[in-house]
Amino acid sequence: MKLFARVVLSGAAVALALAGSVFAGNASAEISAQACTQPGVASNGRITQQTLTNGVNGCTVYRIISWHNYHSPQGDYIGFFNVFGPNGTIAVSQTKLWSTEESFRAEVNQTAGSGRLWCSEFWRKNSDGSFTRTADPACSSV
Repeated sequence: MKLFARVVLSGAAVALALAGSVFAGNASAEISAQACTQPGVASNGRITQQTLTNGVNGCTVYRIISWHNYHSPQGDYIGFFNVFGPNGTIAVSQTKLWSTEESFRAEVNQTAGSGRLWCSEFWRKNSDGSFTRTADPACSSV
């Protein structure tokens, strides 16, 4: 459980969680007043995510699919994905060996206003048992 707390308290997650808590008060007013975009695929060079939205209301994200696309000299990574959005952590995958052919699928089913970020990050397990984030989060704006 200590690891989970460490991930949630990463800088980007805290900023997004705080932004989400400020936004939560008038969510319906902002969503109805603004059109949301269809985000598609986002990548930071190491992590790629596909954000899927509801065709009727583009502000509702129903699924985020994440995978790492970095081929390291050591091969595949042991680690986990952390998926988060404007309301904080959505899902954390199991810690395991992830190949570049595998993806982590997070069921989101959340609505937020236009311009909010939905992100994925991968944490690699180090030889001493600690974890290191492989790159900045890959984020889509909806």
